[in-house]
Amino acid sequence: ESIKGLISMQQIWKMSNDEVSQSIDYLNYVEDQTPTKLQDLVDAIPIAGVQVAQLGGTLQDTTVLLTAFREKGIATVEGANGIKTAMNRILSPTRGARDTFQELTGKSLPGLVKATQGKPLETFQALSDTIMGGNIALADQQRIISKLVGTYQSSRITALLSGLQTKGGAVEEAMNISSQNPEQWAAKTAKSLSAITSSASGQFKIAMESFKAELLPVGDIVLKVVTAIVKGATGIFKLFNGLPDFVKW
Repeated sequence: ESIKGLISMQQIWKMSNDEVSQSIDYLNYVEDQTPTKLQDLVDAIPIAGVQVAQLGGTLQDTTVLLTAFREKGIATVEGANGIKTAMNRILSPTRGARDTFQELTGKSLPGLVKATQGKPLETFQALSDTIMGGNIALADQQRIISKLVGTYQSSRITALLSGLQTKGGAVEEAMNISSQNPEQWAAKTAKSLSAITSSASGQFKIAMESFKAELLPVGDIVLKVVTAIVKGATGIFKLFNGLPDFVKW
């Protein structure tokens, strides 16, 4: 599935082999510095990427948007579908959406889209700044978003716009990475690979922490059971290490 996702990414943005390699470095960098996993991106980019590319957006734009979803607890695949639906409705808004937006923000929705040239990241950022960056009451923010993208997608797009307002978080980090050049992405990948290969014990600790993090949604009981198993195994290893060499071998 990862290979299919990379091929799709190459086709969407018509990348050369070198550009694909650079993009992999970029995505690995994002995974290393944000909560967004490489698999999250590979699964979601083919869904949203086609429309983002058609509207003048880049792989980096798509990744920033997906990271905003991930930071707010929305699965990237759900977020990708939300981007598609929302952009369709934003570019062709209903009269009710235009009127509600004008009434509660004092701004023109078509004017906003014209200013951003309909590019997804710029458009969502402008919407985030307009709706959430001022003094509009939360209830009115929800009215605007629901009218704009529909009730079904409103919670997802609310999360996206909120993520784009967060300062110092994963979204800002993803934007910073996007602004760097391919040489910097490659250097980060090389550094990460060096760290991985130089410390097997470090990797075991990282794997265990990741495993526990994945178990959190399952519940405390399962996590306690697994912790007990790990502690038991640790005790066995300590006992083994304490045995005389002739017994071990």
